[in-house]
Amino acid sequence: MSRDRFKISVVIAHYNAGNYIRKALDSLVNQTMNQEDFEVIIVDDKSTQPLNIIRQYEAKIKNLKILVEDKNNGYPSIPRNHGIDVAEGIFILLMDQDDNLAKDTLQKFFSFAGEDSDIVIGKYAEGNGYNGTQVPFEKGNIKNVNVTKDHIVSTLAPHKMYRKSMLNKYKLRFFDSSYIPVAEDQVFNMKAYSVARKISILADKDYYLSFVE
Repeated sequence: MSRDRFKISVVIAHYNAGNYIRKALDSLVNQTMNQEDFEVIIVDDKSTQPLNIIRQYEAKIKNLKILVEDKNNGYPSIPRNHGIDVAEGIFILLMDQDDNLAKDTLQKFFSFAGEDSDIVIGKYAEGNGYNGTQVPFEKGNIKNVNVTKDHIVSTLAPHKMYRKSMLNKYKLRFFDSSYIPVAEDQVFNMKAYSVARKISILADKDYYLSFVE
């Protein structure tokens, strides 16, 4: 089991993103959190395209790990699991390859979590490609949410930060897509919600900007 060397491990499952991943990686380069305090783990699902663009960021992101799967899994579940397995952060923050973050996301998430929040949910920006709900964010910042009254069951996407010790204690990982072909992130989050000591919402601004064109 990996030790805690960093405050946060950012895990990105990748496949043939090409130039589209630049926005995600640039947002990590520009984080207000000191680069000594976080790592970025990109798990490539055996892309058919070279990883030249990602490797350009080895000189820009101090703690960048690039892992390549032995075979294409066809789904982000297994790459995410492998990223979590090797992560050395206190927290795991999951991003998609076309996400990008507000520049203070890592610092704000870590500070808000403190010693007791096991999950932090940051507000998603609304944009042309956004079809989700904003209801969980309408009350503003909440340190200790009520799972039903604060409507977090309506936000089951994996774009959140999770305490790694919780994931490991309860053996929480994404199912293989051959077992659950759709909605694997919803199953993962419902299990995480059920065991988390505290779940927090940061809604004072947009933190996940993946839906902004």
